[in-house]
Amino acid sequence: MTQVLPAAGAAPTTRRTLTAGALTVELTAAGDLRRIEFDGLLVNQYLPSSDDTAPLGLWLRLTDERGVRLARIDDSRSRVEISRDRIAWSGHSLGIEHRVELGIHEAEDATGMLVRRIELRGGTQGTTLEVVAAQDLALAPPAAALSSEAYVCQYLLHRSLAMPPQPGHGTPGSALVSRQTMSSLPRLPLHLMFIAEGSASHLTDSLQVATPRTRADGQLHGLLEAAVSGVRQDEYGSPTLISHPLDPSQGAASLHVVQVIRADDRSPLDSHAAHIETWRCHALSLATMPAHGTWEQIEPFDSPLRHVPPFAGDDVPDDALLAALDLTANDVVLPERDENGRLLSFFTSDGAHVLRGVKDTLTERSHGHVLRAGGATMPTDDVLSATVFAPGVFASHVVLGNTTENRLTSVHRHHLNLIRGSGLRVVVGDDNGPQLLGLPTALVLDIGEAHWIYLSRWGRIDVRTTVDAARNRLETTVAAPHDLRVTATLELDDIGGGWCLSASDDDPTTLMLAPASEGEVASHIPTLRYAMRTSGATSLTSTSGPDQAVERLTMQARGALSLTISASLHSEDEAMRRLGERTSMASNLQAHRDQMRGVMRGLRFADHPALPTNELDVLIPWYVHNALVHLLVPHGLEQYSGAAWGTRDVCQGPLELALTGGRFDLARELLLRVFARQFPGGNFPQWFMFDAYRERYNDGAHGDVVVWPLMALGQYLRYTGDRAVLEVPVPFWDAERRAPGLGTAEVLRDHVTRALDYVSTHRLPGTSLPAYEEGDWDDTLQPADDTLRTRMASTWTSALLVQATELLAEALSGDPRSATLRDRTAQLGKRVRESLRARGLANGVMAGYVLHEGEAGDELLMHPRDTRTGMTYRLIPMTRSILAGVLSPREAAAHERLVADHLTFPDGVRLMDRPADFDEGIPRTFLRAEQAASVGREVGLMYTHAHIRWVEALCALGRASALDELMRVSPVALHDRLPHAAPRQRNAYYSSSDAAFPDRYAFSQGFEALRRGEVPVRGGWRIYSSGPGIFLRQLVTGVLGLTERAHELLVDPVLSPSADGLTVHLNLGGHEREVRFRVGEQGTERRVLAGPDAAHAEALPTHATRSAPYRTGGVTVALDDLETHPYLEVHVPAGT
Repeated sequence: MTQVLPAAGAAPTTRRTLTAGALTVELTAAGDLRRIEFDGLLVNQYLPSSDDTAPLGLWLRLTDERGVRLARIDDSRSRVEISRDRIAWSGHSLGIEHRVELGIHEAEDATGMLVRRIELRGGTQGTTLEVVAAQDLALAPPAAALSSEAYVCQYLLHRSLAMPPQPGHGTPGSALVSRQTMSSLPRLPLHLMFIAEGSASHLTDSLQVATPRTRADGQLHGLLEAAVSGVRQDEYGSPTLISHPLDPSQGAASLHVVQVIRADDRSPLDSHAAHIETWRCHALSLATMPAHGTWEQIEPFDSPLRHVPPFAGDDVPDDALLAALDLTANDVVLPERDENGRLLSFFTSDGAHVLRGVKDTLTERSHGHVLRAGGATMPTDDVLSATVFAPGVFASHVVLGNTTENRLTSVHRHHLNLIRGSGLRVVVGDDNGPQLLGLPTALVLDIGEAHWIYLSRWGRIDVRTTVDAARNRLETTVAAPHDLRVTATLELDDIGGGWCLSASDDDPTTLMLAPASEGEVASHIPTLRYAMRTSGATSLTSTSGPDQAVERLTMQARGALSLTISASLHSEDEAMRRLGERTSMASNLQAHRDQMRGVMRGLRFADHPALPTNELDVLIPWYVHNALVHLLVPHGLEQYSGAAWGTRDVCQGPLELALTGGRFDLARELLLRVFARQFPGGNFPQWFMFDAYRERYNDGAHGDVVVWPLMALGQYLRYTGDRAVLEVPVPFWDAERRAPGLGTAEVLRDHVTRALDYVSTHRLPGTSLPAYEEGDWDDTLQPADDTLRTRMASTWTSALLVQATELLAEALSGDPRSATLRDRTAQLGKRVRESLRARGLANGVMAGYVLHEGEAGDELLMHPRDTRTGMTYRLIPMTRSILAGVLSPREAAAHERLVADHLTFPDGVRLMDRPADFDEGIPRTFLRAEQAASVGREVGLMYTHAHIRWVEALCALGRASALDELMRVSPVALHDRLPHAAPRQRNAYYSSSDAAFPDRYAFSQGFEALRRGEVPVRGGWRIYSSGPGIFLRQLVTGVLGLTERAHELLVDPVLSPSADGLTVHLNLGGHEREVRFRVGEQGTERRVLAGPDAAHAEALPTHATRSAPYRTGGVTVALDDLETHPYLEVHVPAGT
């Protein structure tokens, strides 16, 4: 039976906000601190729902013979009261009476202040009592703060300041000052936090306060141990102070936690130490004033999730773990073990990834997976997806199509699991009370399913979330002992306006949800519907607004429970029909695996004694999955707000995946969609949404973006010979209407001409080099000085333009209709090549940038002559200059040595030979690189995408090390390959390898130690990248050297001598083939044999390709000559 309930705390009779000028504090319905805003900025990072308390706040920390214990003293478990200008939380914990009063104030100088007065009484002598104060921090406009908490925190700069001494209060300790350097530009907001009576220690990130171990038991393990003061710049910015010990046993003890907020403050951070005493006196004066008005109590409101203790599955021996999975030791593939030899994770023969739950307490990023329903590979917004995480996040971010606006369920925002309102959560319990399912005994991640197994005193509990391989359908099932009560809570998302009950089937357990009438979803896709079927007693909690949007779905049952969700863009009937369709579990999971293999030609690796073939075989379907997520439902495990294609990105990973897999139809569709977003002036948006929200895009772009569609077209024509695509009608984008153009005369050929027009007119003065505009590939190197947009050229963009134009000109040769376009393209490439060599290549080194200084000539940046940036060598211009053939063989070899000597580190090649300058986040030359406070992503300089492109350059040079370098970034066996790599998830692409430095200053000082492998490295953001598609292309067409074109197979492997005998199975020319590589000495003749088997294979006619710039090229074989032979044998010389 479905019951509709009013919203939690609907139509409250008690006010829940305090306001002082531009400063506002808001409580949840239950009385937890929800929001702090100042002058349009969200001060706190996370907005708890009614199912949550604020992740951070105030705690008592008591140390006695029993150890260290913590008690929260400012959440809804306390008595919560509010007056006209104060909020109070009071209660009794750890034998201590406590009362917290929060007051706010805005000074005349536009400074906001929050003061928490904490009064304590009671306790026992001989114990140590401290107060811990922690604040999750954003200091950003709400839209920015809530779109990516991790990104916002990367630009939060923290510093400790010495407190002025206070007579009678011992060592004053530290204050913490924080600045938001990016998300609020042009403002630079500032937050200062101190304890008026002094502090004993300080921390700045929740990884210090909680640690990953909190996922298992909810305890703040960083506070249960001796806190070591230190600034850590990470993705959970949380200024935290620990007071000096207090003794309230002989009477009342009190202290004051003060927060000062300024919306824009550019003064040096250290200068704020001089103002602390003034602010301290002001805060104490405010705290001693009596509250205005009468105190009103906020009535307690219950939640099935908020304060329920977490439950983790038992950690069992290996044999019990395998038995629970119906596996034996022989089924374990590529195991990862701890220092005691126990299994931490492994793969199965089917490619599923299995991890022991305890491993998730060792990884900074919680294990997660994006489940994608249906079998789509062509671009469409008719794809249902959901994101799951190890600590009991069973279905967050359930969404059909646009992953930002169309979200049905809330997203998992906090990877330490400090926020519980994240999609579907499950509580189980008996007469001893409920517990929230968290980390399992084991988690099994398959392409189409996540399976949590809990072994416990209650017996076995299984939770499965599965998506259908053929349709938009998701199902979560819970199977527990019959005597257990099971409660599942599904929190819905309201970013697109919310979801309303549209219709209900005759079956009371079936629900239909439609977009709220005033929301973004309703205005874009009014026919979108989500259908749900539940088991057990079901209730809905709705808002009190006119649409009565559903906030929460709660299901209760004994022992077993299920929730099925289907979706349709078109109708309720279609959503309902999909709800009832299902396939067997085994066949469904196999269908998902087959889909992934099929995208990459069914590629399988046979065992080889000297090569990581098992690892490659495991990795391929996972990287195909990651690549399709990037293409079809753009988002990731950290970057959950996406929904757009980057013009540059979609012309790389997705296009290269399509071409490598022989999906020329997909490549053609991608090209046409990208060119349809071209402006009449010839340029393209940096990114754009490709679905019903197509009016959303970036109006500007970096200087390289206009080149990528030309590069993509050249590659497509080279693979397919499909010159008819040039005559396909494609209107230009109408920027004024923010809609497709209405013209009917333009064809793709016209778009190419406009792009060439744009490049020809946006040049560095006096050269043919393309102007830098808003940047190039490295998003952290955007110009801080607007004049650099026209005065500077990226040598990487220039080399890319050479490669794109020469490739396109070659692809157009022989077509009379394209003669003029071909000649123009070739001439542009020739001019840019000459300018690049004349202006960017000096003293035998390709610079990173050419800065035009008028009559003073050129200044070279990121070059041995550079006196501005402090950086000498930049990777990607060297890589692209090799790929474009801009360098001579001697010059290419010299640059290869430069990369080896200055840019190669144990975890991969780095973008520059040293970090960018950092001075309190104030940029002088480059945005982001000089603003980001944390050492991650491009700022950490080891970006996986760039490493894979370097592998492409190694293939162009014919280097035998290409496969080893490609595998250097594989997560599957990284723990064996790189001993100083921190534990991480093994079946997901990582966009970067981040050195474990606490801040930018340590990064600069310890860079050489990182080069020596003395600094641990961590995995960066996962899945959402063009990198997986690029990786797969380099594996198949670079290392294996198998490139299928319209009528021929190019055979050009780059393999080491140890690869002799390597055998793969894949589809070539429409037939399944076994391909065996025979790798000989230098000078070995390139031959291709075919036949029914090795004994009967005969040589095929081959044609030598024109020599590559740096080595002898491969050979081509006509596809017709392959016939249906199941066996191919490739004879090649070993790489150098």
